Amino acid sequence: MDSLMRIMSTITLALCVVAGYGPRAAMASVAAPPSPDNAALVYYQAFLLHPGATSSGIPASISHAVFRDLDLPQEVREYVRKHDGTIDLIRAASRIEHCDWGMDGLLKAQASSLVTAQSRYAVFLVCSSARVLAVDGDYRSALADALVARRVATHLVKGSSLFFAESISLDGWALQCIQCILGTMPPNEATLGVLEGEMLSSPPVSDELWSKFDKAFERNLWQWRTQPNGFPRIRDQLLRWASSKVTSGNDPAMSDEDLLEMVQKPFVASWHSVRHTLASDMPYEETYARLEQLANELREKCLAEPSGFRYLYPSVNLEGVPHLYNIKLAHRSHVNAIVAAIEIYRAYATTGQLVQELWDSLPRDPYSGKAFIYEQTTNGFVLRCRIKPTDQTEAWKYEFHVSEDVPVVVGEERVQALK
Repeated sequence: MDSLMRIMSTITLALCVVAGYGPRAAMASVAAPPSPDNAALVYYQAFLLHPGATSSGIPASISHAVFRDLDLPQEVREYVRKHDGTIDLIRAASRIEHCDWGMDGLLKAQASSLVTAQSRYAVFLVCSSARVLAVDGDYRSALADALVARRVATHLVKGSSLFFAESISLDGWALQCIQCILGTMPPNEATLGVLEGEMLSSPPVSDELWSKFDKAFERNLWQWRTQPNGFPRIRDQLLRWASSKVTSGNDPAMSDEDLLEMVQKPFVASWHSVRHTLASDMPYEETYARLEQLANELREKCLAEPSGFRYLYPSVNLEGVPHLYNIKLAHRSHVNAIVAAIEIYRAYATTGQLVQELWDSLPRDPYSGKAFIYEQTTNGFVLRCRIKPTDQTEAWKYEFHVSEDVPVVVGEERVQALK
């Protein structure tokens, strides 16, 4: 292990030279290798620096402070300093466009759980660094690290459909980190403009949700066609089932492909109805009720058929679609609230006071399609959704603190643009 760690330390130094991060770049005495074209390779190297690290190893004494508290304990700074090499690698990896985690093999379940745990740890480290930089007054770098965390989440969801739920969770961490930084920095028009541009330049990771659902569907079909001990094991049972569906009275001579096509038809039809429902203009409550109806109908059909019918598509069981719909809207509401808040902060930087009401061009509450409910508080403002999700006790709300420092005024042209 010691020799491995020495090798990884050398790789770390070389990659930091390529990425231009930190004083270690000046310390490297060997030529840096070419930058890899797969971000996952660099993430894996970061994971190797702390092979036993998982999200469960995050100290409880600082985890809440990083994402919730405006005041940051000294312990967080010491924690970041201890992991600065790993953080540099994560930054370097996030800037590589392509990411393929190589999770299509037979060991993908075990491997994906390890990647999930390490990725959560990585995002926590980068967000911790962001908070420390903000405390030091380097708000541009602090927000840049928070955006690194968002790119890690994007790499997860684009690199494999196995990670789409985890990517939404980790992007939520990054968004909470941005909220904390916005609440401690003096509103600055230039910095806020850069942040808003970055937020708007890439779609939220939750937008990948349904396309990943489609890909999972196709992946399961491929596995049943290619794994020798899968489909043949239940072929006789499915053949008897298929025979009962044929009205000619003769046993059908059906190939494996014929059986697979017959089994998948109900799922394809239900999934088509789901996509049609999601694309409709129905209100949130009606959409959710319709998705539940479709999921229940398919579930009843599955229970009435042989086991192969049910188990052919375990990862795309439509019973989970209503819950995923809530997850997607919750994430979208958080993203929209952050972008709307940035514009409110920009107005504050210009005028020195909070706006009295929201304007039409701001991002909206995705549950209602209307503007967020806006309320001023003693130390900032709150943006609140108008409709309570079915899985929550109240509507989502997002609290934003306003720094008491003197705001930056950028000129009359900005004031006119806000009117």
